Amino acid sequence: MFQTNVKVTAVKNTKRGNRMIDYYLIMPDGTTLYLVTSPYVHKCYDLCKGSVRLNDLLKWKDKNKGVMKLVDCMKRMSSYLQYEFDAA
Repeated sequence: MFQTNVKVTAVKNTKRGNRMIDYYLIMPDGTTLYLVTSPYVHKCYDLCKGSVRLNDLLKWKDKNKGVMKLVDCMKRMSSYLQYEFDAA
């Protein structure tokens, strides 16, 4: 788990033909870093639009397939993110 208070936020991206969601990391010092783009899922957008802590997102359980894909993606990326941001 992350020692720092890293948050994930979602922003709608309609520039491409399909509806997509861009996810960003918000670091404790306020910097915003691009994380990933995924297809639009309403529940994922509602979950992350107000920024959710990454530690809470990694523990999330839901029957919605889109949410669980997001959680799986974050779990795969968490070891890299933890090395990059907690080791510094």
